[in-house]
Amino acid sequence: MERKNLPLSLIAAGCAILLIAVAIFFGQNYANNLEQKYIHAIAPLHPDSVINGSALEKVALKNPDLLPVYGASENLIEPGKFQASQFFQNYPTGFNTFVVAKGYEDSLTEALELGSVGKSLAGKKVVITFTPEQFTKPMISAKQYKYFFTGLHANEFIFSPYLEYSTKQMMAVHMQKYPATLQNDPLLSFAIYQLGRNTWFSKMLYWITYPLGRLQTDIMELQDNYQSVSYILQNRQMLDNDQPRVVPANINWQADLAAAHGQAVQEDGGNPFGFSAHGWRIIKKKHLYHKKTYGAGDKKYLESLKKSPEASIFSLELEVLKELGAKPLLVGRPLNDKYFNANGISNNALNEYYATIDSIAKKYDMPIVDFKNLQNDIYFGVDPAPHTSPEGWIYIDQIYNNFYHGKNTKIFD
Repeated sequence: MERKNLPLSLIAAGCAILLIAVAIFFGQNYANNLEQKYIHAIAPLHPDSVINGSALEKVALKNPDLLPVYGASENLIEPGKFQASQFFQNYPTGFNTFVVAKGYEDSLTEALELGSVGKSLAGKKVVITFTPEQFTKPMISAKQYKYFFTGLHANEFIFSPYLEYSTKQMMAVHMQKYPATLQNDPLLSFAIYQLGRNTWFSKMLYWITYPLGRLQTDIMELQDNYQSVSYILQNRQMLDNDQPRVVPANINWQADLAAAHGQAVQEDGGNPFGFSAHGWRIIKKKHLYHKKTYGAGDKKYLESLKKSPEASIFSLELEVLKELGAKPLLVGRPLNDKYFNANGISNNALNEYYATIDSIAKKYDMPIVDFKNLQNDIYFGVDPAPHTSPEGWIYIDQIYNNFYHGKNTKIFD
């Protein structure tokens, strides 16, 4: 029987597919090598390619001398030599922080971000930071959510092979509240709609969609690598100059605390609450200070704590961490009881906040540092949120150092 030759068009198509696969392989390898080379120089810079992408984050998670810290503006405002990424920049005890944060970000978009890195979190120590202010706020506005939202994180989460179907359902319920972010991604929108319906038929439709969703996500991840490489190449000279010098050192925590306290006192804005001049101006401008009888503001405070969706969304974030096998430490900030007392909120009401966050941490068996024992230290924060003062940063730095080295995070030695 005469053997037929393959059509030239089929051979050409096969060669084209092979060339594309080879190009992707070598391109990915080049990107990973470049990202690895510069990840330590990038760590203190907080570029948008870290916040909006996942590629650099995944590379950082592979480096044992980088401690990932996820949170919001409490990690960024009031920068200085005591801020963690600057304090540890020369790796005095063997590590620096890798901060993934954006001002005013909430736990919903943070949970999407954590879900986007998948099994890169498995077995990895990570820090999750938060402030008391988060737990009394209403649902994040559509405008804010859109600002923080990225299609990459959403697709990586919804089409993740590592997260439980029920966890994706919980996230889908929240994401459906912000339809404007889904208008340009019909595949993601369809998958989220099916997850939200919660029927056997919708579950079948989701899984039919899943392979296409994974393909779309893979393409987005390639684009993310391209963005990271572009950032590195555009800033290569700066990054070469910023490669960290490793200088081992013994940290004198008491001396640093004294110096940081002195700086916080100098920055005091002339108010009885220890807030910085900038923080105090904002409080007065926004009329956030209303002197009231002690306890008169309890009802309103407790209602805002109860109505805020943050507790349930924070729980979703911890569920994501649990399913991905991370080893997190939850690090809050203390309430400034003198300020809240002057606003009519009693310590009994403030204790409800601590009880809320501690119960969530206990539910997921995750260690937490709530700093309740420092709520009467007026120099821990620069405003009511609180954003961290130089003194507060020393306490935070020691917590990070103890956590990284496997020491007790509930004491200051």
